[in-house]
Formats: sequence, C-alpha cells, structure tokens
Amino acid sequence: MEENEITIFCVCDNNFAMYLAVMLKSMVVNHKSSELLHAYIINEGITDKNVKKVEDSVSSDNIKLEWIKAESLDVNNIKGLVLTHFKNYMTYYRLLIQDLLPNTIKKAIYIDCDIVVNKDITDLWHMGFEDNLLFAVPDQFIDKVSKPVYGIINYKELGIPSEAKYFNAGVLLINLDKWRKEKISEKIIKFLKENKKYVNFEDQYGLNAILWNRWKELDPLWNHRPSKDLTEYLCIIHYIKGERADSLRCRQKFRDLFYHYVDMTAWKGFRLSIKYPKTVLVSFKDSSLESLKKNVDWSKIENIQMLKQDISSIQEAGEFGDWIKKEFNKEVEILGAVNKSLSVLYVYAEKDKYPKSFDSLLKLLDGIKGFDITVICLDNLDERKDISKINHPTYNIHDIGGDNSSWEFSAWRKGIKFLEDKSIISDIFLFANDSFLNRAEEGKDINFYKSKINTDALNNLKENEVLGELNRNFLLDTTLLGDNVSSFVRTHLFVAPMSVVNKLSLIYIDDNIINNICPKEFNGKMFNDTELIDKNLKKIFSDWIGHIEFNKKNWNLIRSKIKSMMNERLLTVELRKKNIKIINIWKKKEEDWDIIKTKLIAMSEKKNHLNSSLQN
Repeated sequence: MEENEITIFCVCDNNFAMYLAVMLKSMVVNHKSSELLHAYIINEGITDKNVKKVEDSVSSDNIKLEWIKAESLDVNNIKGLVLTHFKNYMTYYRLLIQDLLPNTIKKAIYIDCDIVVNKDITDLWHMGFEDNLLFAVPDQFIDKVSKPVYGIINYKELGIPSEAKYFNAGVLLINLDKWRKEKISEKIIKFLKENKKYVNFEDQYGLNAILWNRWKELDPLWNHRPSKDLTEYLCIIHYIKGERADSLRCRQKFRDLFYHYVDMTAWKGFRLSIKYPKTVLVSFKDSSLESLKKNVDWSKIENIQMLKQDISSIQEAGEFGDWIKKEFNKEVEILGAVNKSLSVLYVYAEKDKYPKSFDSLLKLLDGIKGFDITVICLDNLDERKDISKINHPTYNIHDIGGDNSSWEFSAWRKGIKFLEDKSIISDIFLFANDSFLNRAEEGKDINFYKSKINTDALNNLKENEVLGELNRNFLLDTTLLGDNVSSFVRTHLFVAPMSVVNKLSLIYIDDNIINNICPKEFNGKMFNDTELIDKNLKKIFSDWIGHIEFNKKNWNLIRSKIKSMMNERLLTVELRKKNIKIINIWKKKEEDWDIIKTKLIAMSEKKNHLNSSLQN
C-alpha cells in the first residue's frame, strides 16, 4: 500500500450500481486531502454498461477503481451460511477482505453502497486503532447485544455482557494487519457455522459476537439513518432498506441530498417513485406543517390519521386537517380515545385440545376499552412463512407460522420480530397460549380474567410491573443455574409494558446448556448428573413430563418442553434482577402466597411434632 492511499472496499450488484456511483461520487467531491482514494469493488453481476456509467461518474485524479469479479472468488468457505435478510451470499463477501486485498494493505474502510459520504473520508481514515480491530458506529435500532430478536440472541451463553453495545456493519474502519494475524475472518465463519440457529443478520451477527470487546465506537455522525434527525453536520448518511429516497420515512432534506449527488453522476435526473402506504399517521413531534405540505403527495394516501391530543395541543395539527380538507377534499381521521396500543400474541400449541380458547381470548379483549389492539395468532406447529389476515370487525388480526423449538419462547421471539418488522408500535404486550383457560381453577370462567385484566388494570400498569400468575413450589426450594427459582411467573398469560419486554433476553437456555442438563440422545435417563439443576426441580419437571410417554420417539419433545419450563423460571429471575414487580393475578381472598407458604410450613411442623409425641 502506498503511504498516500486510502483503501476503500465495497460489494455491489447491478441493482445497486447507481447507489455505488452516488456513494463514490459523494466521497470524491468531499475528499480534500492529497491521498489517493483506491476503491476495491467486488462486482456481483454489474453490466458492462453500468460499470462504465460508474467509472464515468467518478472520473477524477484522486480516485482509482479496481474491480474484482465475484465469479473469481473462492466462496466455498461461506457456502451454506444462513441467509435471513438477503437472497445471496454477497453480504458475506466482506469476510473475504483479508484475502482479496494485497498483504501490503494494513487497514481498509469497508462501506455499503447505499450511502452518501458528506465529509472528507480522510478524517475517518486517520483515526488510531490502539488495540482494537475496527471502528464502527453503534446501531441506531439495535442499541445493545441483548435486544430481543435483533441482538445476539445467545449472548449469555457466549459470555457477552447484556449491556455491551452492538454495531452496524455498514461502515467499518478495519485494522487489516491485526485482522490477518488473528485470523478473524476464519473465526467468524466458523462461529456462524456453529451457531446457525441464532443467526439473524448474517455476518453482522458474527462480527458483533466475535468482536464485541474488540471494536472502538465512532461518533454516530459517521453512519446515520435518514429517518433520524440531528442538528450536527452529518458525515455519512446510510440509506438502509425502508429508509431510502423512495420511502416516506426518509426525511426530505436527506432525500434532497441523495438526489443532489445523483445529479452529479451518469444517472443525472433519475428519481425514484415514492412508495406511498395506504394509511399514514401524521406526527408533529418532528415534522412541521410546511414540510408536510411540501414533501408529501397526500392525494396518493387513502387514509390520513392524526391523534386527538395533537389536534388539541398543537396548532399546526388543526391547520393541517383544514388544509387537507380544502386541497384534497379528504377528512382526516382523528384517533381520539386511543392513547395506548396493545399487542396481543396468541400461540396455538394444542389447537385440537382447546378449540374455543381463541374465542375466549377475544371475549377478554372486548372488555378492554380505549386501546388500539393488534392480535397476532401464531401456530407453533406450522412453520409456514406466509402471513395472512383474519377478518374481524374490531381487531387487526394477523395469522403467522411459528416453530416449537422452545415452545412459548420461540413463539414469543417470532411474534416480537413480526411487530418490529411491521413497525407496529406497542405500549403494552399481552402473551397467551391456547391453554390459558385451563391453568387454574378460577380461570375456567373468562369472567375471572376480565376482573383481573381489563382497562383499569392496563392503564394502571406501571413501567416496572408485569401481570401474571406467580406460581410457587411451596415447600420445595429449587435452583437452576445457581439462581433460586422456587417461585416463577407462568407465561400462559402474561402482560407487560413493551418497555419491559424490550429489556428481556427471552432466551436463557440454548442447546449447549440443555445438553449439559439433559442427554442429547435418549438413554433412558431424563437428566444428566449435574449441579446446574437441583434434585427438587428435576422431580417437579419429571412429574410434569409424566403425561408424555417417556421413550426415544418423544425425546426431542420432552427436551424442548424441559427447556421451555427452565426458560419460564429464568424469565422470572431476570425480572427480579431488573427490579420488575410481578403482580400476581391469582391471589385468592387477597392472601399473599408467602402467607400461604408460612401456613403450610407451620402445618407441617405441627404434624411432625404430633407424630413425634405419639411415638414417644
């Protein structure tokens, strides 16, 4: 590597050729130093015509383009890796960086194509690594590794602290010298192959898991989403999927900035058509009346909604409604009573056994007023990927497939991922499975639930509280992974603020731990000889599993249920460690379970004393 060169590395296919030209052009325009920009580009099927357009767009004395054809790559090592958000292995190509760039290159900037570089990249290039392997910006959505669904799902088993930050891999300054010496790419690829079931964001999952304490934090200005706003001068704007120039989520000033650079390329004059959703909820928190009038074609939006509190408290909101009526002859729907939203995740696990359970749940929801309610029905025995809607006059009901790998907990994770993928905002989360009416004597009557889970209960639920059945093993003290789990909240019906749910890991027992507790293959024993779980809890689990025939055929089912029951108890451990109060909806006659336990202990001691006296 020449001393006066800045090494850039990126990957692109034909669909993103224009974005590549914009990224490189913006980098060239803002590059002020004398150092040559040397860009190595993996070409995944870009046509010759578009290659020439890219080259013509950035023709300059201060940049050199070096194309690497994807078909020339040795990709055997990355074949078979999990694809969750991409249709091909392109995203994994950045893990080949150490082999594709000459050994003389000691560091490089990896950069996604859907980016505008709005500042001299030299400022990033000359940052000092110290003992770190890379510089990156913390992800603006996934703030830490423990974020449910999107973070590192098995972070606990990997020994990663829950508060460890999680970075976005779209902009990386990589210490290639140290990277090669420590064989980081090999480690990440090996890790991804060994943890396939936890992979959620392809190589970004592996990068964060392996390098969680080996990266240095960049200012967010170096990788900023266009849906967010900052008063500071942004260095890099990252137009991620769903926030590109064709999305209403992209702020107009960033849309204008993108087209400013488009018009400097061979794609001059090209404009993306904005994708207008059917319904838009107008917010005035960070949008002015002027910008809303100017930047959105409201004639293309079928349903326009505003919140009643905005109309009553923000003058511009009222003016906006009058303007819509005058210009487009449309009425703005005022969402008056709905101040909170409730998302309900209902899981089918034994549909044939409880055929009327869902109807009972809807009766429970009928008693909850003043909430915008979304219902997700998830069939744990059907792994289909399609999503359908169930027609209902009152509720938005989505029907999706699931998997029974961790019973309620695998469903829980998938349901939350659905909410986040669909940008469904929730204030409160209610989780129920189809057996919820049959878990306790009182629950046989849906009116009992209505007396405990209703409008007042949800409105009065505090940010550090959850509702559920607090189950106790009475005289049996039990421990799991070193934690006391003598009492735990049952998850067949569980209500919590979404802010609490977002703090929870939702997975505590992975395959490594379950293999240490239960034999991996059926051998006639339910548990290994281990101190990870005490004998009392083993007995409780064995008694519960007793209704399932204990044989080789049912072994995977039994293991998954044991894993679910352990997860249920460790959920309670985490709630308590986070100082979340569990409100027990099953209190009878206002008696606390601690009082009941004390009474039972006293009765037992009295009985033992009586027996002793009789023997004497």
